[in-house]
Amino acid sequence: ASDVYKRQEYDYVVSMEHPMEKTHFLSFFAYVTSDRISFIKCYPEQNPMVRFPMMGHGTIYSYCNRHGLFQVSV
Repeated sequence: ASDVYKRQEYDYVVSMEHPMEKTHFLSFFAYVTSDRISFIKCYPEQNPMVRFPMMGHGTIYSYCNRHGLFQVSV
């Protein structure tokens, strides 16, 4: 899976080329900074793209039900 994040206005837009099937999908995205967590639950057949308001330096995580945790620093 490859992930892409980009700044758009005051947000991070995160998208991944990843299957979103009933047996293989991304379960969530989370944006974690030193004092906040923003969490978005995902479901099979949903587009694997989310938008987070920028909250400073941190890490964006995504979790695949088969391959585990992915992360990118922002």
